[in-house]
Amino acid sequence: MTGHTTSCAYKGVETLVMLKHMHPAVVLLDMEMPHLDGIGFLEAVRKWAGWQATPVLLISGVDDGASVDRAIELGVERVFRKGSYELDDLLACIEEVAGREPQEDGAAV
Repeated sequence: MTGHTTSCAYKGVETLVMLKHMHPAVVLLDMEMPHLDGIGFLEAVRKWAGWQATPVLLISGVDDGASVDRAIELGVERVFRKGSYELDDLLACIEEVAGREPQEDGAAV
């Protein structure tokens, strides 16, 4: 357990609405979401002054190099390919970009 509190949204537009009411330490983003994909989400978020430096980690099953390149241009910290990463690696990256040391107890991620 890492001690993080999480919130989940299934649609990119829904996530933008949620972000008006919170400021997470890190955003874990899927490239493919209904109504607004990961690139559209990143473009919208990076226009908001308070969100330009928020760390974003991308999980992608998309093999389109141009989309991943664009996500990196928009400030994604790291891209995790679906099916080819270990959960421990993702958790370590979350801890790193969130600027926290791992904790042994607390809420599950």
